Amino acid sequence: MEEDNQQFYEGINPLLKGIYEDACKEDTSHMLSFLADVEGRYCENNLCGEGGMKKVFAADDNFSGRQVAMARLKDLENGDSFLREVKLLARLEHPNIVPLYDIGMDECQEPYIIMKLLGGCRFSDMLASMAEGTQPYDLAYLLEIFLKICDATAYAHSKQIIHADIKPENIQIDDYGSVLLCDWGLAFDLNNEIVLKRRQSKGKAEGTPGSMAPEQLSEEFGALSEKTDIYSLGCLLYCLLTLKPPLAGESLEEVVDKTITGDIQTAAALSGKSVVPKALSAVAARAMALRPEDRYESVRELTEDIRSYLSGFATQAENAGFLKELSLFVKRNQRSCSIAFISLIIIVIIVSAFWGAVEDRESLANAAFKEAEMQKNVNVSISRIAEQELLDKANADFKRLNIWGAKKHCEEVLTLNISSKPAHYLLGRVYFALSRFSEAQKHFRKIDDKENFYKKLNEKVLNKELNDEKLLRTLVERYDDLEVTTLLPKIYAKHKGQKKVDILDMLMRFYRSGGPPLNEQNYKYYLLEDKLVLKNLRLRKLCFISGLGLKNLVLEKCVINDSRVLNVVSLENLSLARSSVKGIDDLKTKVSGKLDVSGTNLLSPSFLANQEATVLDVSSTQLNWFAKLQEAKNLKKVILSSWCLKSSSVKNLKGIEVIDKQSIKASN
Repeated sequence: MEEDNQQFYEGINPLLKGIYEDACKEDTSHMLSFLADVEGRYCENNLCGEGGMKKVFAADDNFSGRQVAMARLKDLENGDSFLREVKLLARLEHPNIVPLYDIGMDECQEPYIIMKLLGGCRFSDMLASMAEGTQPYDLAYLLEIFLKICDATAYAHSKQIIHADIKPENIQIDDYGSVLLCDWGLAFDLNNEIVLKRRQSKGKAEGTPGSMAPEQLSEEFGALSEKTDIYSLGCLLYCLLTLKPPLAGESLEEVVDKTITGDIQTAAALSGKSVVPKALSAVAARAMALRPEDRYESVRELTEDIRSYLSGFATQAENAGFLKELSLFVKRNQRSCSIAFISLIIIVIIVSAFWGAVEDRESLANAAFKEAEMQKNVNVSISRIAEQELLDKANADFKRLNIWGAKKHCEEVLTLNISSKPAHYLLGRVYFALSRFSEAQKHFRKIDDKENFYKKLNEKVLNKELNDEKLLRTLVERYDDLEVTTLLPKIYAKHKGQKKVDILDMLMRFYRSGGPPLNEQNYKYYLLEDKLVLKNLRLRKLCFISGLGLKNLVLEKCVINDSRVLNVVSLENLSLARSSVKGIDDLKTKVSGKLDVSGTNLLSPSFLANQEATVLDVSSTQLNWFAKLQEAKNLKKVILSSWCLKSSSVKNLKGIEVIDKQSIKASN
């Protein structure tokens, strides 16, 4: 190795040889003395820009020799907000978040922060150029930028930090593809209760009208959360799709009014430089839902929908049907589908020509055989399509807790294909939920996965390694709603008195989604024979009511994230008064007596026709069209707010007694 180095050294140009020798002899000690002699690390240059709270200058770092951005306060009274922004930004290290380099005080004792000096342009300027036609509109490129902003926001959420001011003006794009989310001046930590309370009690909105979520403008929509940023991301997606803001008006008051009423025209309905895809319009609409509980659960869920669109798949937001899914499949596999179609045409032509040339019976028989083979292939294709449709229906029924519907569709799949592993797996789970473990085992044996959770769990139950209570706890911890809902009646029936209450208490504590302990004075929770009363609780699910033998259920002032079990439990009376219930418009309850949904987030008139109750209280809701009441087959009485009584659709009701809610309050 040393000989090779010597040969290389002797063979280089004499001039380069001298330079090489000088470099080897150079004493680098003067570099360290240079750093010690520098007076002031940063040299401030020209003004780059300014915002509401600070000015940004270009500056030279005399230590490293690079150019940086120096931000200074306009007013020292904003020092606390400035410091809070710095502390939050220091916790965020992500390729799409502007990096913080340093913080310090100058000779005048004024604070400054050092950040990356940004080049390129703001996203708002890029969108403006596209709207004017000076720059081509490339939707795929814009969505790539949007996904990078989503990644930055999701990372911040993982640190419990909310940006609270996501908009095109706060996004910087350089000439080499770097995308940065900037201006974290309004950001806050979800764990900082003092800041959260101050934000809610200031009495004035903080943010940019047109990109602010309703909860930033009014406490009526709940506290600030990750879904506040999701709303702003929806506004950003709307802008890049239409090149127009989603909330525009001639005055600030008009913009605010549109925000808190949800008066937003869908992106697909606007005409722009190009046609807006309905799938992306649906994604933007869901992200900008008026109430936080109707938006995406997380930024990751939003990005998954965008990536599904870019990959040629349907988004969750558009609720695509079979034909839409089929068209997307063809687009994703154009070459294969084209080859298959051309091959089919060629086969048909060949068979037709052959059929015409046949003169004797043997030739006719051969042609008939070929046609039968073709028909068989067609039938197989149709059978596979039908099999997939039935599997989709079975899975949908399973998620809706409709166990008998899921069982029926799985059995229909097996009539088409006895070896369908997805059908055997789902049918195994159905029998498992019905506690018919031996029948479940027959179907689980048809799948290859030996480590499958339910297959192993079913074996443990058959081997009596788990009792009912341990099995219940295992299923509850996995959020297996159908199994829990079906198993609970068997467990409740085995216990009475305090033991039954203890099981209910354990389930309620698990399904709560935050808040003080159940024994705090601001909660009410009690079970009296066939009546259960819950007040002021936040609940993820209501699976625990299945099998209690309830006739009366009261859920007042509660927040319920999953109400599907109300579709399968029969009750005499149900009260959801002043509760926020996710999916309430789609409920088809089995209430035979009084159903009280007063003061809830009910919006859809179709809800009225889907109920079996004889008395229905829909006062203090946003419903304003009541003709659907006439379609409710058992309805005898309806309780409405006073302002609804003047509606023509109410006056035209026949066979239904209309009661003024105000008169009930007066009599009480």
